[in-house]
Amino acid sequence: MLDDYITIDDLADYMEVDELTTENALVAIWGAQETVRAYLDQDITSNVSVETRDGQNKQVMRLRQRPVRRVDYVTIDDVQLSSDSWKLRGARIALPDGYFSYGLDNVAVQYLHGYDLTSHGSDYSIPADIRLVTLSVARRAYMFRGEQTGTIQTEQIGKYSYTNKTGRYDPGQATQDVDLLASEKHVLDQYLISVVI
Repeated sequence: MLDDYITIDDLADYMEVDELTTENALVAIWGAQETVRAYLDQDITSNVSVETRDGQNKQVMRLRQRPVRRVDYVTIDDVQLSSDSWKLRGARIALPDGYFSYGLDNVAVQYLHGYDLTSHGSDYSIPADIRLVTLSVARRAYMFRGEQTGTIQTEQIGKYSYTNKTGRYDPGQATQDVDLLASEKHVLDQYLISVVI
């Protein structure tokens, strides 16, 4: 299970309220984080993964997760390469004197990737815009989930508005209401990874 990068206190501060109902806030936060992770196809938080890939007979292979912080090992056809036979350049592994030979699932790379939860301002802190989009999505999910039942049925923020037609709490609704807005996708698009080869 991946770590949460948004807390209930973060969401309460973003919503400018003193307190939130824990269960509703957690569901909204989890849904928002999963929505952002799915859109980016990234773990976001620090994690060690083993990525298994098809060899393409190329000298360079780009890894799927960002940022790549450390590579523990590289194997090709079940043979572990010595650390001096490959070079890490950003999110790419290069074999200056060789190739990732053709094969199905014949290349494996174990590596540390993602952002730290606690290192604000460092190269590995979660970007503020990812956090902000996640908070925005969590806020919508929380509000729609019915926390403000009977007090807010329609809300407008700038050009965006929504109406809670039922005015009732619906525990199954939160996961349906964490879609990204076009403006949020635009912010996140800089973190999308195009083609991984």
